[in-house]
Parts: sequence; C-alpha cells; structure tokens
Amino acid sequence: VLRGQRPDARVIEAVRGVTFDVAVGESVGVIGPNGSGKTSLLQATTGLLPLAGGQVLVRSIPAFLGVQA
Repeated sequence: VLRGQRPDARVIEAVRGVTFDVAVGESVGVIGPNGSGKTSLLQATTGLLPLAGGQVLVRSIPAFLGVQA
C-alpha cells in the first residue's frame, strides 16, 4: 500500500499476505490494534489507496469497488 503523493514520500508496508472471501449476505469485521493496517486494508480494497503490489479481486477479476484515488 502506498502512502503519500509526493515523489519523496516513503513506502510503508501496511498490509501483507491478506486473503479473504466474502459471500453474498455475509458481514465482515476488521479488528486489530492501532496501526495494524485496518484502515489501509479497507481503503485499498475500495480503491481509495493505491497498491504498491498485489491486487484486489472481485469474482476473480482484478477490480476496485470504489473510486480510484
């Protein structure tokens, strides 16, 4: 996940190795201590935070659920 828009902004590894499936009608809770990457995970999942690597898949198709940042 990339933070900052400046060329000299540093890259912070906020989330690594996350995989999950959500079926229609299911609810998901994301819990963890401060600074564990909860907000970064949700922003990356919705396309609000650019990815430094990896991908977001919706029905096995690379996609973003929200507006690109």
